[in-house]
Amino acid sequence: SNAGHVRIYEWGGSSWSQLGSDIDGEAAGDYSGFSVSMDSDGDRVAIGATTNDGTGSDAGHVRVHDVTHQEVYTATFTPSAEGATTIDVASSTFNDGAGNDNSAADQYNWTYDSTVPTITGNSLASDNSTIAVTFSEAVYNTSGGSGSLEVADFVFSMSSGGIGGATLASTTPTSISVSSNTYTLGISLSGTANGSETLTVSPVDDSIYDAAGNEASTSQSNNTATLNGTNYILDFDGTNDIAYVANSSDFEPDNFTVQAWINLDAFESEDYFVYRHKTWFIGFSRSGTKIEGGVRDDDGDWLYPISTTTPSAGGGWYHVALVFNGTGSSTEYAYLYINGSLEDTESNSNHDLNSQSNYVSVGAKNNSGSVSNYFDGQVDEVAFWNEVLTASEVTALYNSGTPLDAGSNSGNYTSSSGLVAYYKFQQNANTETGSHNLTTSGSPTYSQTSIP
Repeated sequence: SNAGHVRIYEWGGSSWSQLGSDIDGEAAGDYSGFSVSMDSDGDRVAIGATTNDGTGSDAGHVRVHDVTHQEVYTATFTPSAEGATTIDVASSTFNDGAGNDNSAADQYNWTYDSTVPTITGNSLASDNSTIAVTFSEAVYNTSGGSGSLEVADFVFSMSSGGIGGATLASTTPTSISVSSNTYTLGISLSGTANGSETLTVSPVDDSIYDAAGNEASTSQSNNTATLNGTNYILDFDGTNDIAYVANSSDFEPDNFTVQAWINLDAFESEDYFVYRHKTWFIGFSRSGTKIEGGVRDDDGDWLYPISTTTPSAGGGWYHVALVFNGTGSSTEYAYLYINGSLEDTESNSNHDLNSQSNYVSVGAKNNSGSVSNYFDGQVDEVAFWNEVLTASEVTALYNSGTPLDAGSNSGNYTSSSGLVAYYKFQQNANTETGSHNLTTSGSPTYSQTSIP
């Protein structure tokens, strides 16, 4: 029970004999006998119980015993502040029934500490592989002030990253290292972080203590970090690289929007970023100097909105969006946006979108398996909606040159529910919407990069 006790012995010339009975602590957890001091005459002994709760939690007390008459004197001391505490029992402070004064006891010292250890800060590695947490003082994995912390003394939790975000592969750190009061913990993730996930690191209950035995709470401040977003793009060589998905009527609604972020390695006329044969496309213009969109109706007529912007190889990333409004009036409209700005509008008498049974392809033209017009450059954030996005939504998606996640509504963008397919190319060609995954052919590669 850790009440503690003290035994006093006397040397009789040839052997030791105990004087009186055991002097036990008053209550469990007192640690009576943690410190003992006897005067020079050997007739008084001061016994400290550092965590006696008589006048307060862990207030402590000292009992002075008359060795000769086995009389016990108890004095309770309540520290006024944290830190080192000194108690002196001066001579002539106590006397027995015969009027004999006590002798001075040796000085009694202990450190009063009731402050629990806390996490004071953290630092997340740029690649999200580790998080370093710093404690306010030295910590141990036993209440006795010993034992090095282990991975099992910590637990991770993490908020959802939404569509395409990362999740924890393990809530227990994969590794641990220490420098002073800072512990660096390994993180195991599934998926690719998009920068919206919040990681929390907490002490496990009954696991982390300071030297005085104060336990770290499982509820902490300064213990959360937002994961760093990691972005990948799909790189096409302009020779034989393509990604495609089989025919689906989901890609020929009455109204639609299609977008792609593109970065040119070379500019060649009629190379395509995203293409559906004889239905719609976005790519380079037939003249070879602009970016162009195309929409074909069921009467065989094409609408070709074309950019005023002249793209160039090495000119950086371009956000391209084609919006088709095919119902609701006597006229159909095709709008082409470059970097969030409307650059051209084409219109015609209202007809339905042309119906085809063909692939949707990225990086080339795919006509029933016959592939041509290969794009040379990088593509990212390809998305298709079954609705007309407004100009303010397209501008929001451009987001001043830093792509907005189309999987989550934000600000002026409110059409995430209209996504048919959304390809982020985070080391795979799968859609974030759960269907219409792409198949790659040739050797397009995934590269880690940021836009812009």
